[in-house]
Amino acid sequence: MGIAVDTPSGLLVPVVRNVQDHSILSLAAEIDRLSSLARAGNLQPQDFKDATFTVSSMGSIGGNALAPVIVNPMVGILGLGRVQEVAAFQKNASGDEIVVKRAHLTLSWSGDHRVLDGATVAKCARATASFLENMESFLVALK
Repeated sequence: MGIAVDTPSGLLVPVVRNVQDHSILSLAAEIDRLSSLARAGNLQPQDFKDATFTVSSMGSIGGNALAPVIVNPMVGILGLGRVQEVAAFQKNASGDEIVVKRAHLTLSWSGDHRVLDGATVAKCARATASFLENMESFLVALK
């Protein structure tokens, strides 16, 4: 999994290897390690090779919606916008609709349709949004 890192030299995308073998904590530590190496200019050529999917966050620098670009050999990319507070409708205990403040995050997806069909990407997007909206279900789904 590639992770886009904003560095003094520009955007760099080091690769986290064997993501499926990481716990949440070890994945966070590896992302932190690679990000630190990237910002210090200490990545090696092998640190950039063979990402099949990339995550990029424009939200960290103030962006919202973006058009993520797939670079070979990737088959997909997820762009994260910044979290914004928005007004949303919700039913209260009496069943009345009320306006509440709610966090909103824009997820922008691109998939290589030679490898992925659009329905699969859409289902993945919906599952990701559902996990983010219901963090308890995400934690239960972790192995």
